[in-house]
Amino acid sequence: MERICWFKEQTVIKGKHAQYMKELKEKKVFGRLYDVYLQCALYGACFDLKSEKDVSVRETQSIFTDMFSNNSEYCLNILKMVLLLDNSLNLSKEEKIKRVFSFKNGYYAEEKANEMKENIEIFNSYFYGGIEEIYSRYFKNCINDDDVIVKMKALIKDFYLLKIKFDEKQLLKEISD
Repeated sequence: MERICWFKEQTVIKGKHAQYMKELKEKKVFGRLYDVYLQCALYGACFDLKSEKDVSVRETQSIFTDMFSNNSEYCLNILKMVLLLDNSLNLSKEEKIKRVFSFKNGYYAEEKANEMKENIEIFNSYFYGGIEEIYSRYFKNCINDDDVIVKMKALIKDFYLLKIKFDEKQLLKEISD
């Protein structure tokens, strides 16, 4: 049985989402494309924002595999949180936990390949929804650095208010009950 790794290939984002990634990085909202990808997916999952892949714009951004493998624990924790917050598959709590914890260190068994592909599709749909919201709500109309700073404060405040509502231990307790 072959073990397959999620981080085996680079992640390529296309279309308007790639354009948004580039602009958010250029405006120094996020330091790396990797950060944009993970944080926007988490934002999308927390606010239940999903969207579809877009290819209307000829922009492409790539996140290389070493970013994931060098930060695999953090990346996998974000993936697990996003999947635990997702309700689109109508899984029982037990099925959700089993699914989320069926891969270790980015690796999953060959017979789980379709399941992992579906997990990544769910993750990406939240990334698309999250980046669309963050870009349009906070940074689309920023003209200068002062505008970006004001909008970053608003984004941080919204995330902080969400953190008060969202307690990881409480979520895991609710799922396990």
